[in-house]
Amino acid sequence: MNEITMNFGDYVFQKRKDLGLTLREFCRKFGYQPSYISRLENSVLGAPNNKKKLSALALALKIEKDTEDWITFFSLAASSRVSIPKDIKEDFPNITRFLPAFFRTTRKNKVTKDDIETLIKLIHNEHNN
Repeated sequence: MNEITMNFGDYVFQKRKDLGLTLREFCRKFGYQPSYISRLENSVLGAPNNKKKLSALALALKIEKDTEDWITFFSLAASSRVSIPKDIKEDFPNITRFLPAFFRTTRKNKVTKDDIETLIKLIHNEHNN
């Protein structure tokens, strides 16, 4: 799974695995409850709204501040808390996976027609698979 189609839970899981830590080891080392991190990783819960808590989790995952990984982590966190209308979720079940890419693209000074077309192709490809 690549970063464009990854959700917040997948990203947290992958970062923890990259550290070579089991769920229990990670939680013991950084003071988290295993059930809480498990619910984050399985997308049962969205990311915490509290920036301090979210930053602490990023640092525990060894995500360096002000890097592309940091931006990705916070973009995925924001998209995990977005409420999508039910009909859109049904038509595009993986739409929240594309929101971070959409927001990163729109963050540019000028969004080009090619940027928009690329995002539309990604969404259509996902929808037709």
